[in-house]
Amino acid sequence: MSRARLGSLLPLLALAGCGGAAPESEADPTPAPMALVSPRAWLTRVSLDVRGVRPDVEDLEAVDADPEATAALVEGYLADDRLGTRVAWIWNDALHTAAFFQDPPYRDLLPTDAEARDLGWNALEVVRGVVDEDRPFSDIVTAPTVPWNDTLARFWDAEASGSAEWIQYTPDDGRPMAGMLSIDALWLVYDGDRTNLNRRRANAVSRIFACSDFLARETAFAADIPAESLAVLAEAVRTEPTCIACHAGLDPLASFFGGFADRAVSQPAAELRVYSQWTADWYQASTPAAWYGNPGNDLTDLGGFIAADPRFASCSVRRVAEGLIGHAVDDAQLEAWTRSFVEEDGLQMRPLVARIVASEAYRADEERVLTTEQLHTTLADLTGWDPATTTAGGWMPLSWDGDMRTLGGGTDDTEVLLRNREVGLGSHVLMTWAGRVAAGALAEDAARPAGERVLWTVIDPAAAEPSEEDVRAQLTTWASRFLSEPVATDDPRVDGLLTLWAGAGDTPGEAGAVVLQALVRHPASRIY
Repeated sequence: MSRARLGSLLPLLALAGCGGAAPESEADPTPAPMALVSPRAWLTRVSLDVRGVRPDVEDLEAVDADPEATAALVEGYLADDRLGTRVAWIWNDALHTAAFFQDPPYRDLLPTDAEARDLGWNALEVVRGVVDEDRPFSDIVTAPTVPWNDTLARFWDAEASGSAEWIQYTPDDGRPMAGMLSIDALWLVYDGDRTNLNRRRANAVSRIFACSDFLARETAFAADIPAESLAVLAEAVRTEPTCIACHAGLDPLASFFGGFADRAVSQPAAELRVYSQWTADWYQASTPAAWYGNPGNDLTDLGGFIAADPRFASCSVRRVAEGLIGHAVDDAQLEAWTRSFVEEDGLQMRPLVARIVASEAYRADEERVLTTEQLHTTLADLTGWDPATTTAGGWMPLSWDGDMRTLGGGTDDTEVLLRNREVGLGSHVLMTWAGRVAAGALAEDAARPAGERVLWTVIDPAAAEPSEEDVRAQLTTWASRFLSEPVATDDPRVDGLLTLWAGAGDTPGEAGAVVLQALVRHPASRIY
């Protein structure tokens, strides 16, 4: 996206200011303004949140020299195409598909690592594409196509797409199209059968897109139903007042999903992908489909109902705001952002994110912890390792392995479904592992041609005894990049790293590996 398209956002970002909060006047009875982070810290936070990487040292130095330059730099970051990926990862906290297929309950499917990642990302790719292309966010439930590639085609035993990259595709089985709602992988995560009549799928849709969880209602498990009614549950959900409170909305919504395969762990993948209009009609014959009282015929109707429901806009704003800020946000602020999202932004996500990152709630002077997905992309960028590195090495487990994600306070998309945003013992274990991986990245960087190295930018790693001046310059570069802070060569922290270098090994590779592990395990590598 070009920066010109974000031109209208620059005044908004400039209004956010670049310094701390103004002092409270003695005559002013209003509460003191919120303490805000410095311009450099704000720039770092925005870069990590919207691009998934740390800012260049040159950008940090520009902000230190002129704090008023911060707004223009932030505007440039908001134009970056990586924003779509970051918003998609935020949405995974609601969708919970990313790591699900690494250890699937479908024992006969056995996806490869690449297939598991693409299955987990399939629904999230809808979010990424809509944000990246600046389409109305409602397209995630109304688009007439779904993302597809050769990896998915191999898994589903379907015709090859002709592309290893994501393309837009219309399935050939006649299924109604409604963006993410038409993706088979989503309905393997939220499966259904003839017993629950797709109610699990229905509740997932209501929770994900309207922030309305039937299981969170006070009456959900507090029903005082006569024992004789429990003998005929199908009748109870239609006649008992406590049951009707939920099932009057849940059951008609469930009828939209009858065309997707029922739970069957022993079926081959190709059979689980087939959409059946016959079973779709069978479910609707039992209970006519409707979205909270609005009757519809198929998924296309459902996507339209969701997009038109005011709860969709407010829920989308809440998810993104809390994902960026890291905690619940004041209802009045969310309402104001939602109004702008609908009335001014045309449901485009990029202007909404600009409003959020310019707010005091976002810029509050409080510590936040990088998600494992941010660690993945940040460390890959700092060390020059391609984010597509296989799980045999590199940073891939930080995004795709449920156990590693849980260690870092994330979710495994199966049993742990809420983030832990505090730094605990698991985080220390994770960063110890990350430091060791960084040592491997340093060795890989040494094997690159001199002009292509990302880490060894000053010292020749093959040099027997580099000068102290060169070592100090190299350590200064590493510290500045990994800590997102311009560091001078005579900084005491560089002195400490130099001491560590001197006692760590006889070769630049050995000494550098120890220093890099220390930088990766530094609190500033995780807390921002």
